[in-house]
Amino acid sequence: TPGVSGTMVISWTTDESSTTRVDYGSNGSSLPLNASNLTQVTAHSIILTGLTVGQTYRYRVTSVDAYSNSATAPASPASPAWRC
Repeated sequence: TPGVSGTMVISWTTDESSTTRVDYGSNGSSLPLNASNLTQVTAHSIILTGLTVGQTYRYRVTSVDAYSNSATAPASPASPAWRC
């Protein structure tokens, strides 16, 4: 969800409790920034701040359950993209 004043909210759900991590960046080939929450939940939401208004960003989400099983989407940082 695009925000105002350089903020963005990324949300997703998982079928079991797991951690929340978003890797993001403005370069399509790398995602050098990240935000995370280690609390185990099924409804995930991260607020990204300090973004440049008008800049296009790409992101990837990762969740890890209590048994260290992980899921990441998408596999490539080339998509999805959003304009802040």
